[in-house]
Amino acid sequence: MTEPVTAAGGTGSPLRVQLLRGLRVAQSSIVITVLLVFFGVNLLGSVGGLPVPGVQAALFGAMVAVTVVDAALVRANRFWGRARWPAAAAVLAVSVTSTLLLPAGELVRPAHWALGATGFLGVLLFFDDRLSRLLAFLGVHVATMLAALVADGRTDRETLVGFGIVVVSTEGLHLAVAMAGSALRAVAGSATAAANDRAEARTREVVADRVHTDREQRYAVLRAGVLPLLRGMGDGSLSPADPQVRRRAALEAARLRRMFAVHDDGAGELAGELEALVEMAERRGLTVRFAAGALPVDPPAPVRRAMLVRAGGILLAATGRARVTLQPSEGSVVLGVVVDGIHDDAAEPCEGVATTVVVAEGRTWMEARWSPDPLPPR
Repeated sequence: MTEPVTAAGGTGSPLRVQLLRGLRVAQSSIVITVLLVFFGVNLLGSVGGLPVPGVQAALFGAMVAVTVVDAALVRANRFWGRARWPAAAAVLAVSVTSTLLLPAGELVRPAHWALGATGFLGVLLFFDDRLSRLLAFLGVHVATMLAALVADGRTDRETLVGFGIVVVSTEGLHLAVAMAGSALRAVAGSATAAANDRAEARTREVVADRVHTDREQRYAVLRAGVLPLLRGMGDGSLSPADPQVRRRAALEAARLRRMFAVHDDGAGELAGELEALVEMAERRGLTVRFAAGALPVDPPAPVRRAMLVRAGGILLAATGRARVTLQPSEGSVVLGVVVDGIHDDAAEPCEGVATTVVVAEGRTWMEARWSPDPLPPR
């Protein structure tokens, strides 16, 4: 079972994926080139003197098939995953079989292509695994090759020295390639972490700027609404006994409660301000059923204020029971209020907000509808 490219490092960041893919393409290309050009040429040059040349060619073809599968995985952005273990066992089996079929005099010679080729395939198979497992694979490979020498009686000094030279040169190259890949993976991880940190810092800056701008806009709206109200009540030009003044005060209080709320449940501005308005109506003894759905977009401040004025004008004058709903409908934001009794909507019209008021059977139903696209007045 192969695994997606994110399995290697537990992260699927584009930067890491790009770096690892580049490394895998390079390693796969190098291994295929070395296997075909170097070891393939050695096999062709000595195949005539081998006892079973067809079998050696088939075994070499099996090695090439493993590299082709790896190239396909690289193209698909996948790793070997757990499939590496049967593949590694097959590679070692091919290596041992090829070695055992060689005459004793061809061991540690150009015809002994499996001695150097096996380690390269291990580098591909264990690309996304720990370096210690690749070392174990190479250790098993070298041990089986040494066992083959001992079994054929090739324990003379010249053969063992030649074997040691080949092992040090080839396996050293394999380890160098693997360690370079490991180092690049570490660099990819560090680069990804640094890029993520920079992105998070930029995001925090943007969020902070937006929050600051939003707060400034809120305070500007409040200064335009709250301060004139307070000045009017302070200098006596506005009477707290006036129902219109009380409605204005209730609306502005709802906006203040929303602004200074300690917790924000993630709802939109309109839903939060409407909830605060409902709470104030409930304190007056009104029984309110309130339901708000997720809105496709939060209306701008002038639209929110107009919709709240319409809802507040009816809620704060009502007694008995009321139902308030805020729902999306065909891309529009629809605020509905149903209260007991007969109440007029005396609010001034707002561009973009279509309002409908229906009085029937002793109840008043008001709907305020806003859409990002201009709506004709209703």
